[in-house]
Amino acid sequence: MIRSATVIRRSSEPNPPEQFQQWLNRVARPIEFASRDSFAHLPTVKNLNRFVSSQVMQALSDRVYPRAIEAALLQLRELFLEDQQRLPAEDQQRRLQEATVILGVLRKAVRDPARAWQDPEPIVVRE
Repeated sequence: MIRSATVIRRSSEPNPPEQFQQWLNRVARPIEFASRDSFAHLPTVKNLNRFVSSQVMQALSDRVYPRAIEAALLQLRELFLEDQQRLPAEDQQRRLQEATVILGVLRKAVRDPARAWQDPEPIVVRE
């Protein structure tokens, strides 16, 4: 038996792609700042690993995302599991470059909500 539920959302609440875009901007800001001017600002950004990891985990706990988005979020978190300051400068820069690529993939998903945010197929459980 398949049941459906109606979700009532306040008109002031952004829809999932808009909420995700806001979240994405918040996470991207320190990554982009650290990468700016050939990584000149990298030493000033502290606790990036903790921030990114906690933000990703919060996002994943807030809602269910399409598989591609969830995979990209987990990749982003994986990049920031190790403390930024303990890595050599080259590794820090490489990690930020990889994070920028992942952020680009996530931004593309937000720009094409019809594809990325379509409702998943219902799961039918047979008894």
